[in-house]
Amino acid sequence: MTPLSKFEKEVLLTILRENKDKYPNLESQLEMTTVTGRENSGAGFFVDLQASEVAGSLPVTDILGHVQVEVDGLQHGLGFVIFLENGRLSMLEGFSYGENTFDIDLSQLDNTGYKVSVIRLASPVPISHIE
Repeated sequence: MTPLSKFEKEVLLTILRENKDKYPNLESQLEMTTVTGRENSGAGFFVDLQASEVAGSLPVTDILGHVQVEVDGLQHGLGFVIFLENGRLSMLEGFSYGENTFDIDLSQLDNTGYKVSVIRLASPVPISHIE
């Protein structure tokens, strides 16, 4: 297992802090979370996570997010969400907006290569209203 990169940790922390009212104890999992796999699909990224059982869990499965990240080399940046399974951090997903991500290594981004900002949606649109 591999530790989180500085970039991954910043994105995760940003999302967790935006969801602190809903899940106040999730941030405590971050220090005990490791990476079990990273995949660059060419359209985005999948970072598989394993949160220590010591960190505790909640009886919930959810998707949290999202943040927008300006990344050198991508005109439209990346969006990120976190997947929770049984109350534990299980995956960080990054997605592009139609741009190729093969030349980007998330684990090697430094502070000069990106800028993280929060996207706040007024309210989700129910799936039944999407045509």
